[in-house]
Amino acid sequence: MPEAKTITVATGRTRTELEVHEIHYVLMKRNYANIHMEWGGVCKARITFAELKTLLGEEFFPIGRGCLVSIAQIHHIDDMVVLNSGERLKFLHRLKPALVAQVCAARSCPPESVDIKVPRQPRRKKQPTPAAEEPAPPVVEEEVPSIEEETAWEPEADVRGFPDGDYLSIVVKRKRIALNLNTIAYADAERNYARIHLVDGTVYRTRITLSALKKGLGDGFLPVSRHRLVSVMAIHSVTDTVNLSNGESLSYPPQRKSQLRRLFASRQKLFIDSLSDEGTPATPEEYRAHYRCFEDAPFAFADIEMVFSDERYAVDWIFRYGNPALARLEKIPLKKLIGSAFGSLFANMDPKWLRAYEQAALYGKTLEIVSYSPEIDTNLKIICYPTFKGHCGCILFNLDAGDGQCSVMEL
Repeated sequence: MPEAKTITVATGRTRTELEVHEIHYVLMKRNYANIHMEWGGVCKARITFAELKTLLGEEFFPIGRGCLVSIAQIHHIDDMVVLNSGERLKFLHRLKPALVAQVCAARSCPPESVDIKVPRQPRRKKQPTPAAEEPAPPVVEEEVPSIEEETAWEPEADVRGFPDGDYLSIVVKRKRIALNLNTIAYADAERNYARIHLVDGTVYRTRITLSALKKGLGDGFLPVSRHRLVSVMAIHSVTDTVNLSNGESLSYPPQRKSQLRRLFASRQKLFIDSLSDEGTPATPEEYRAHYRCFEDAPFAFADIEMVFSDERYAVDWIFRYGNPALARLEKIPLKKLIGSAFGSLFANMDPKWLRAYEQAALYGKTLEIVSYSPEIDTNLKIICYPTFKGHCGCILFNLDAGDGQCSVMEL
């Protein structure tokens, strides 16, 4: 069986391999491509239209400005390109002969099986309104996007409500899906459509009003501009841009900077205050009793409590528990480690640890980090996960010593 053809594209800060036969069509926006996949998702990649045409080859046809469609996915062509999935894409009609010819050549079929003629509708004559009747109310026509706009190439979707809980229910390509709010980084709304960007770079487009989107996302999302909502969980800091934990930076109106920073701080404070203190150990002895199973572990383990500034940014952490293996790795006695802030022990603290630990302590994320630690001159793999309110647990492996040899993801 021949190996499936694949392409590799840059998505966010990683590179993703996609199987060509799973790609239905591609829509361009500047130097970004929204690649619509067979499984209903949209992969957003940084690539030019010319580069993508070269990668995909003759199996894809450019049906208009910034739109490539898979020849294998075309069911027929009438006034629009109709895909096997039922989606309908607008195209430049001057390209129709070449498109029909290429589809027929690929399938060895006559043009009549592909080119479905659409009869022209006769123009209706305006019927006079009888004098005895009141005139009919005016018809309000919905504004149709022009062919120059990206939305002109995309299928319509519909949204019929939201389920209770931490999920957003949307319809994408006639399929209903539920997105966990913790996986959504931000959403952009325009007219009655929204693009929902996930933390991993996936983008979903759905039909929904801005007011319904705000209701569905809830108070955990900040309105950073007129049409953009960003997850408080995904924000690392607010400077001249909104900086996300996955490395993306989002623009916003400069005049909103002070208001946005205050709003972000207040929302984050509400989230932190909502966490429960129940069950958190009160003394070093209670921490040792809670984590007694780690005492003889061959790997280093620590429970750390995050330290926040007045603006609710993570600025340091305090060691609340550590096992003997941690003391050997950090080269500091446990008596000195426990109860001490990391910044007081190491003046050269790398801020990348703060970003990861903050996400684990505040938002319940489990992260794997592989990076060099300048503080102890060692290559580490760290698995961090939430423990108590404002805390996270960290399992540390010394890669220079051969510990933790398994598949990992770089920060």
